[in-house]
Amino acid sequence: ARELRHSVGLRVHGARGYFDWNWEGIVQWGSFGGADILAWTAASDTGVRFEQLPLTPRIGLSANIASGDDDPNDDELGTFNALFPRGNYFSHLALLGPRNFANLHPSVELCLSDALSFTVDANFYWRLEANDGLYGPSGNILREGSTTNSHFVGPAISGSLDWTVNRFLFVGLIYTRGFAGPFIEDTGVSRDIDFVEVTLQARF
Repeated sequence: ARELRHSVGLRVHGARGYFDWNWEGIVQWGSFGGADILAWTAASDTGVRFEQLPLTPRIGLSANIASGDDDPNDDELGTFNALFPRGNYFSHLALLGPRNFANLHPSVELCLSDALSFTVDANFYWRLEANDGLYGPSGNILREGSTTNSHFVGPAISGSLDWTVNRFLFVGLIYTRGFAGPFIEDTGVSRDIDFVEVTLQARF
């Protein structure tokens, strides 16, 4: 059906002392065919960097949530639409999209040198509404949720190494392992996934 969706958001970001933060919230309304749209999301990234410690570690926590549709048979659409999200919104695997979810993402970043940094992080992903499905980055349904009440989709563990060789050249190495949680196991074929990425970037 024809979709008309309006979004209004507020973002607050900054740093003070050892702390940094980046928080935002969005409310959406409009229409989808004969249904009314009412959806929302809240996203946050908060960290503290210990400048006095070796490797100046930064400990961060990203906590994010977006509405889903609690009743597919009523005349209100509650699933948030991120419109143009980046593919790797949650993890480097780039498998899941920001609709009908709750997500916790702790991380630790270490500065091995002025040019070299290492980050390890974990992603934990839940469906918010049991009557709504699991979505991909483009907004496509990966798995419908009507056959199970399981909310936990699964965790992903990542490690990344970033090397800024000079102002023209960047090298990155990423490894991620995604684990199938109860929702994946309840809704069809389930398997863990390994992902490796090597990036070489030149700027002129």
